Parts: sequence; structure tokens; C-alpha cells
Amino acid sequence: MIYKGTEKMTAWLKSLWSLARIEPVKETFVNIQHTFSYLRHLVQQDEDAHAMDAGTSHTPPVLLIQGFLGTKGVMTVLKQRLRTDGFSVFSADLGTVNIKDIRLSAGIIEQQIEDILKKTNQPKVDIVAHSMGGLIALYYILHLSGKSKVRRLFMLGAPIQGTWSAIFGICFLGLFCESVWQLRPGSGFLKELLKNPLPKEVEFFSIAATRDRICPLESTFLEGARRIVVPANHSSLVVCEKVYSTLYGLLKQKSTLSS
Repeated sequence: MIYKGTEKMTAWLKSLWSLARIEPVKETFVNIQHTFSYLRHLVQQDEDAHAMDAGTSHTPPVLLIQGFLGTKGVMTVLKQRLRTDGFSVFSADLGTVNIKDIRLSAGIIEQQIEDILKKTNQPKVDIVAHSMGGLIALYYILHLSGKSKVRRLFMLGAPIQGTWSAIFGICFLGLFCESVWQLRPGSGFLKELLKNPLPKEVEFFSIAATRDRICPLESTFLEGARRIVVPANHSSLVVCEKVYSTLYGLLKQKSTLSS
């Protein structure tokens, strides 16, 4: 078991080195811009934590969930674009920084979604979740009450199979942060998370980035979810206009599930 884990980690490190060697200069510049935008919003507070009043009645309200070490601010660009396009949008409130145990965060999301549905008088929400936020939403759907409250889940660069990037987090935060251990490939949490089948009541989308060095393509695979691969990096998934165009199209699609 140790040998297999070491072998997979070595392969992951080699893939990162390969990306670093072949990435074109233009793509590197764009990725740096996206990363800078992400970090700039990371240190900002979400200036508007409430949903707008004029949300469309033709689509469910949208809940945004940030990733590990993320604040509500990192989803600001995505929130503004969604609101401009007529969606009613909410930000998950997981404290100043998202580092809680994923199970605990899922319980917090459960109550917030109940409040959103009452406020909007809608039967279901759509969830757009970045990185570890995707695991929070997935746990809510698979192990709590989410399968009857969620229409679609969009996971942006979510480490569904775990990510070896978690090792760096363990080195610095492992003594007081449970969630960073849960992100490790083969963790007990991930085995628990994926033991339940995907419910047919929810549509699942895994949007993965070709340049993602934090959650590489292989870490985002979820059997039964529709997989979309975009030319972006981890930060780009919540700030890139092209990625948003893909997300917008999926949000506006008619449901493929029978009512």
C-alpha cells in the first residue's frame, strides 16, 4: 500500500514538472493574471452576502462554495457575472477561511440551503463549488438531505479522488486542520464520501482544468458525473471568462432528468 501511494505521488510530481516545461509563455502570463485576481479577492471580504432581489424565476438560486483556505471573496468575480446574467446568487458562509472538517461544513451548508429555499420560495438550488467546496457539496448530497434540495452540482477543480497537494497543507496546518488530512488520496473521509452512489435526482458536473497543478485532471474524476475539461489553471476556474461561459451554458440548459 505504501509503495502504491509513493508511486502515485511520484507520477503526480512528474506531471507537474511536465506542465512547467511545456506551458507556453502566453498561457503562463494569463494563468498568472488569474492567480493574481484570485489572491486579490482572497483577502477581500464579500461585499454583498445577500442574494439580489431580481433573480430569475426560470432557474434555481445559485449557491457558491469556496475551496480550501478560500474566503467568500474569491468567488466575487463569479458572483458578479452570474448576477449580471440574472441569477439569484448566495455565498456559503463557512467562517473567515474555509478550513473546517468537511462533514461539519456540509452540515452548515445544509442549514444555509434551507434558508435560501425559504427566502426564494424555490424547491431546489444549483451549487457551484470550487476545489474542496465540491467535496463539501458532494457530502451534503450523498450523506445529508441534499439529494432532494439540489438540482445541479458543478464542481470546479474538486479533488474527488484526493490530491497529493494536501501533503504541503499537512506540513503547515495538519496539527489543527482536519480537512487537509481529508484531502489526501486514500483518506478515510474520501472512502466514506464515495461509498454511496450518486442519486438520480441530481445532475453532477465535474469541470476540470488542463493546467491545474493543485487538483490535476485525474483527481477530479467522479463516476456518473458529466466531465468537462477546460484550458485553465486552478485559480482560473473561478475568474476566467471562458470558463464562466461554459458554466453559464450548463446552468441554462434544460434538465435532462425526468420531473
